[in-house]
Amino acid sequence: MNVFIVNMECDHDKRAHIEAECKRQNLTAQFINAVNGALLTDQQLAEQVYRHELNHLTRGEIGCALSHQKIYREIIEKRLSHALILEDDALFAGNINDFMSDFSHHIAKNKKAVYLLHKTQTIFSNKKLIINDKYTFFEAYNAKCTHGYIITNKAAKTLLKINTPLIREADHWLSFYQLSWLKVYALNTDLIISRDTDKSLSTIEKERRAMTQEQIRSKEEIINKKYAYKVLKNYHKYIRRPFLKKQKVI
Repeated sequence: MNVFIVNMECDHDKRAHIEAECKRQNLTAQFINAVNGALLTDQQLAEQVYRHELNHLTRGEIGCALSHQKIYREIIEKRLSHALILEDDALFAGNINDFMSDFSHHIAKNKKAVYLLHKTQTIFSNKKLIINDKYTFFEAYNAKCTHGYIITNKAAKTLLKINTPLIREADHWLSFYQLSWLKVYALNTDLIISRDTDKSLSTIEKERRAMTQEQIRSKEEIINKKYAYKVLKNYHKYIRRPFLKKQKVI
């Protein structure tokens, strides 16, 4: 499986860390130079963010989303059926090669799906994909984070289509489900975690904490007005949701 790593060119310590992690796992990866949202001009923001004056994505969120989109384009251009994407603060909590060997027999490569390689707070327990005795994927509800996940080619195409120009941050998986029916799965146990578990080192979290309630509401209203969002959200609520067993696991 092809492996891509998001890393800002100036972050030498983070690159050294993730290189050591990959070496420990015998992984060969391609580095993708991350977009520094702080350096984007007003014109670039206007071009690359949907209704930027009202959609209060932070510069960190914008840079992160654009960085992941660079990888999605690589996946599409190289006609890869799927790929593993890592951020440079990722830590392996298990043997990724053993997992991928079994996972390769189960992945539906023509499916519009994302597989998060960590636990999430809420799942649908009756929608699962058993990989082996240790690992099981469950369809996730309102999952977050992008530090380690597998994405199919079809999902990469979908995310570029619905999130260009940017309407949401890279890890707002629930919105992507509600905009396109993108299926997002999370593991029953952590295979990849983030070094920054409490987000104390995250510039994105610092920017988010500085947002006003008015800015947050404005950000939400942008997507709430999307026709596809309204249709699929209601379909999920009234047609699909009654058959799903929602369960909190964290």
